[in-house]
Amino acid sequence: MCSWFGSLIILSSLWIQVKIDVKINEWFGVFYDMIQKALAKPNAITIEEYWSNLASFITLAGIYIALYVAISFFTAHYLFLSEQLDVLGQLQSTYEDKLRSISVAYEPIWAIGSGLNAEKDYIEETHKFVKKYLNDQLGWGQLDIYPAVLYGGSVNLVNCEEIISSNDVDGLLIGGASLNSETFSKIYNLS
Repeated sequence: MCSWFGSLIILSSLWIQVKIDVKINEWFGVFYDMIQKALAKPNAITIEEYWSNLASFITLAGIYIALYVAISFFTAHYLFLSEQLDVLGQLQSTYEDKLRSISVAYEPIWAIGSGLNAEKDYIEETHKFVKKYLNDQLGWGQLDIYPAVLYGGSVNLVNCEEIISSNDVDGLLIGGASLNSETFSKIYNLS
């Protein structure tokens, strides 16, 4: 259901972006006509006309950029998480006897290989969502199955204690930091 709603949001935003593109193309025509008029005859336009025309472009571009950033954030953080969790629901029907040994690891797509990790509030919110989805949507709570939910976004010595202290984080999935055995051991002992 979330993916349908998310897809509707994305398609609506694309429609709005196309409308803004059309308005920007129209603006170019008006703006360049005004510039030609100004070059052909001095003082043919006022400075107020010029700045007013630029302000209309800045408004259109600002709306376009804000919409683009919002949709990029939405798709990177929320849209496909429930679809990925639905894969676990498919496992339920095939491997129900093995579900108790499953751990779920979450890493934001933007954190993969970036060295960046999410803020504590975001981690807690996402892990709470994952656990609620597994229990309510997939019905694992009724089966008395509560898998560990691990966080794996650029875990290192600096952030591991804060992340593991987050609500609903049951463990850490250590990526690049595990390549150094000393660092890995310290993270393991801290968490």
